[in-house]
Amino acid sequence: MQKSTKIIFYSFLTLFILVGAIYALLFSAPGNGILRPVIEKALDSRVSGKLKLTNFRLSPNVIKLSINIDKNSMIKLDAKIDLFSESIDGNYSINIKKLSNLPLSGANKLDGSLKTNGHISGNWKKLYISGKSDIFGGITKYKITIKRLNALTAAKVYIKAGEISKLLAVKLIPAYINGLFNIYANIEMKGDKLTGLVITKVYSAALNRKAINKNRKTKINRDYKLTFASKTIIQKGFAKTQIEFKSNPANISSKDIRIDLADKSIKGDYLIKIPDLQKIEFIMGIPLRGFAAASGTISKGKRLLVSGRLLFSAGSARYRLKDALLKVDSDNIESSKLLYMLFYPQVFRSRGKVRLLYNLKQKEGKFSGKFADGRIERGLLTNLIKNILHFDITGEIYKETEISGNISKNAITANLDMKSSITEISSKRFKINLNKNTINSEFKIAVKKQSVLADIYGDLKSPKIAVDVSKLIKSKVKKRINKVIRSKVLKKMIEKFF
Repeated sequence: MQKSTKIIFYSFLTLFILVGAIYALLFSAPGNGILRPVIEKALDSRVSGKLKLTNFRLSPNVIKLSINIDKNSMIKLDAKIDLFSESIDGNYSINIKKLSNLPLSGANKLDGSLKTNGHISGNWKKLYISGKSDIFGGITKYKITIKRLNALTAAKVYIKAGEISKLLAVKLIPAYINGLFNIYANIEMKGDKLTGLVITKVYSAALNRKAINKNRKTKINRDYKLTFASKTIIQKGFAKTQIEFKSNPANISSKDIRIDLADKSIKGDYLIKIPDLQKIEFIMGIPLRGFAAASGTISKGKRLLVSGRLLFSAGSARYRLKDALLKVDSDNIESSKLLYMLFYPQVFRSRGKVRLLYNLKQKEGKFSGKFADGRIERGLLTNLIKNILHFDITGEIYKETEISGNISKNAITANLDMKSSITEISSKRFKINLNKNTINSEFKIAVKKQSVLADIYGDLKSPKIAVDVSKLIKSKVKKRINKVIRSKVLKKMIEKFF
């Protein structure tokens, strides 16, 4: 045999032996046994748990495997493969009874169960996955396209009659809402831009007051019904959304919310309508009554900015929220209606301006108000003043009334000054406890040259009143002494008793 012929012969023999060894390693039963721990280790590096490859078979045209992640988690694959075209075509199934036991590296804690099965086809350049699931209790169908096994290029998801409680449970959130939801999503990556459509609908839904009251320490008295609908169009680097939320306590809508997918900034409009403020006490934390409606714009980039106009039972106001700092300006407030909204006695009737600057994070702020041509309503205090000073202050017009103060946590400290042509009412640093809804104050009431001190304290809705007339009595006694006794020495001696 010639030398060149020997070289060719032994080269083919070596290649044949190598191919045979590779075939034996990859596709024979003993070879599969050698590969199993290698594959187990590779998969286990991606899933931080005790993973077992319970069934593994690999041949030139078939792959079958079963993976146990734990006692309650099983993944199966049964597919035809073509090594030359590097393609796959087969079925898969995933059954995870407890998502909380699934130790995914870097993933947030999940709960609930997942059962899904479907079809997988394609090759390493483009892989197609379709299937159905019962994760949310309804009908869930999906189609996914993956490019080069590392980039999601298209996804179509359809969920019908999913249960909201099960959706919340996946993220370990209590069942604050019971009801159903539909989702249709069709998203595709074109070049480096995302395009698509997402439609969401919530229906036959209601708040679960038992779960909310238990976990959020609130006192909702009924399971308010609600609906929600949204439509999002993704194109040209933006996600444009329209939303409409309807419930018995409040309605919220937006015609255009835009999210910049590059920098994640948000810009949009909003409209909020609350027909009865008493129904949102569990949100506000304080009892209110009347109606309110707010509209304006919202933006969120590096900073949060919300601005708009508020219409409510007592008037209207402009507001601006920048991060945690809230600024409110109103030139049209009816004092009696504002007191009514707050469930306080309607002791004063006027119109005026109110300014508020409040830090939502620190729960601190300051406020001021100026009212014109006000009148005091008849009540226990005015009757006491009439009996003591023989003057009816309810007939007076208070040309100027000013109030100012500070808010710190859940307490208000304020000053009040009221002036008419012949009367003046003032209070320095009176205090209101917003948690207990109580007041502790001292008012000075002057009519012409006479004055008394009135302590107003206790429950703001029905405070107690105590009037100190000692100074008034002393003043009257001194005047009487001056009229009756003429001796200066005797006057001084008697005045010492007072």
